Amino acid sequence: MRLGDLDHLLIKLDAELFDDARYIDIADRIREIINNAQTFDVTKNQAYDQGFITAMKLYSRPQGEWIPCSERLPDDMKKVLVWYEYYRYGDFNCMYQTYGFCYVCDGKWSPFINGETGWTDARIIAWQPLPEPYDSEVHDD
Repeated sequence: MRLGDLDHLLIKLDAELFDDARYIDIADRIREIINNAQTFDVTKNQAYDQGFITAMKLYSRPQGEWIPCSERLPDDMKKVLVWYEYYRYGDFNCMYQTYGFCYVCDGKWSPFINGETGWTDARIIAWQPLPEPYDSEVHDD
């Protein structure tokens, strides 16, 4: 992929997908790496390639694949499926892992998981977007 191809891709991302924060992040990440190309011992075209590959690894995941929280967080106030752990008392008395629903607010996970608080030592490990809601018009014959 060359400079002109990525310029075209960035224009397309800006024009057609401007309302999707994931694609805005991809475009911004590509631009950031390109603009910092002088810190690399590479040409501008190689910087574009590196930026594109890095951004696509970070943001292009198939539906249903877990995204580690260390990699990135979801958009604010968007409910997502989370994989988390918490300390479970009683017969267990150990860390227990399970899934639930949660959201991020101002760059931090909400203390509410599945609508409840009070989880002991809760830590969200990974997340994934929820699928699109069921549409009966699409599925009814």
